[in-house]
Amino acid sequence: MTRRFDADGNRRAPDELIVEEPMSIRLDGELIATTMRTPGDDFELAVGFCVTEGVLHDVPVRSVRYCGQGPAAESEFNDVTVDTGGLAPTPTP
Repeated sequence: MTRRFDADGNRRAPDELIVEEPMSIRLDGELIATTMRTPGDDFELAVGFCVTEGVLHDVPVRSVRYCGQGPAAESEFNDVTVDTGGLAPTPTP
């Protein structure tokens, strides 16, 4: 709850908070990065990251999916795999 002040005085009111969570990005199952993001558009973020980092080159993306390993509430949507069917080059650290 927050306290809002306006011409009519002040009152308590609920407020929305922006959430930031980690997201692991995998390329063909291999972890290549973990980044912080506001949830939403995770697949686009994962593919865009792979493109801008040069790890996709000219390889087509077959699918993008969530692949969380832990309890659903904690990690189900925090782990994304970009799948090229093994056609992408092996990432180097």
